[in-house]
Amino acid sequence: MGNAGLLSSNPIEMGYFNPGALSLTGGFHIYVPMVQASFNQDFIDLANFIGDNEQEFEDFDTVMTPAEQLNFLDKINDEVGSKWVGLDFDPMIGLQLGKLSFSAYSVSRAQVRFEATPNLDPMTGSYDAPTLMTRSEVDLVMNAGLGIQAGPLLHGGVGVRFLSRTHTEQLQTIDPLEGTQPIELFSASTEEAEDTVTGFAADVGGTFTLTKAIAVGGLIRGLVSSMEGADWEPEVCAGVRLKPLELLLGIPKVFLRDFTLEADIQDLANVRGESYSEKLQLGAELKIPFFALRAGMNRGKLTYGAGFHLLIFDFAAAKTSLPVLTPLGVEDQDLYSVSVGIGF
Repeated sequence: MGNAGLLSSNPIEMGYFNPGALSLTGGFHIYVPMVQASFNQDFIDLANFIGDNEQEFEDFDTVMTPAEQLNFLDKINDEVGSKWVGLDFDPMIGLQLGKLSFSAYSVSRAQVRFEATPNLDPMTGSYDAPTLMTRSEVDLVMNAGLGIQAGPLLHGGVGVRFLSRTHTEQLQTIDPLEGTQPIELFSASTEEAEDTVTGFAADVGGTFTLTKAIAVGGLIRGLVSSMEGADWEPEVCAGVRLKPLELLLGIPKVFLRDFTLEADIQDLANVRGESYSEKLQLGAELKIPFFALRAGMNRGKLTYGAGFHLLIFDFAAAKTSLPVLTPLGVEDQDLYSVSVGIGF
C-alpha cells in the first residue's frame, strides 16, 4: 500500500504506526512470529550467478589452477562485481490485549560488495588482492502502545519504544597469490569497525472517525526522544482513509470483502528538508476471500503486491523501486519483499 499505514496497519503494527488507532482495532491479536525479508535486484543477480556457477565455486580451492582461479575472479567481477547486494531481514513478535499493544522486532540491513581486479603481473608475480566489503545495520526495538477512546468519534494513544542500533563495516581482503599455490577464496585478513547507539522515543497519535467510511488521523513521532550522541527531532505525520464499500448501506458484500484507500503525508514540519512529493504515501487494498491485492505510491515510486491469509497463516509479497542509501550515494533500486507469519 505504498507504505501508507497511519490508519490501515494491522492491529499489532498499529502500536508503532499510530497508537491513536489502537482503540479502534481492539480485541486480542498475536504474532508468533511474522518474518519479512527484502532484497534488491543485485541480490537476485548474485543468486542466479552462484546457481549457474556452483561447480566452479566448489572447485575453486581444490581443483582450479592459479590461472583458472584468476580467470574465475575476473568472471565474478565482470558479472556481479562492483554491485552492492542488499538483504534485509525483519522478524517480529507481538501481542495486543484490548487497547494495549506490545511488540518486539529486529530490522537487519546488510550490503555486500565484491571487487576483483587481480592484475597479475607475469614478470613480477605481483597481484592485487580481491576485496569483499560488507556494511550492516541492526536495530533491536521494543515497542508498547496504549489506545484511549476520548469520545464516540475521537481516539487517541501513546507509544513508547526503545531502540538499540549497531552499525558494522567490514573490509575483507582475500589472500594474494603466493607462488603457485591456489588462492583460498574466503581465507582473508579482515578490518572491522562497529558502533552501537541506544535511545528511546515516545509518540502521540490520534484518529477521528467521521463515519465508518472516512477517518482522519495524525501522529507526532518522537515527541520525547533521546539517542546517545543525538536526539531524534519530532516528526508530524497526517493521513486520511476512505472505505468506499461502507457507503453502500444495506448492500451485502459477497465477493468484495473490503476496499481501503489511504493517503499519508510524512514530516509535515519538514524536519528532513525533503520535497513534499517525497513525503506523500498513497495506498489501496482490495480484499477478496483469502486474498488481498495492494498497490500504491511511495516517494513517487509505484509499489504493488498481494497477500494471502488462511486460518492463522499469512503470506505476502511486494515489489517497489526506491532511492536507497548505499556507500556510493543514493541510488534507485528495484526492491522485493516477502513475509510469512502466524497470527490472528
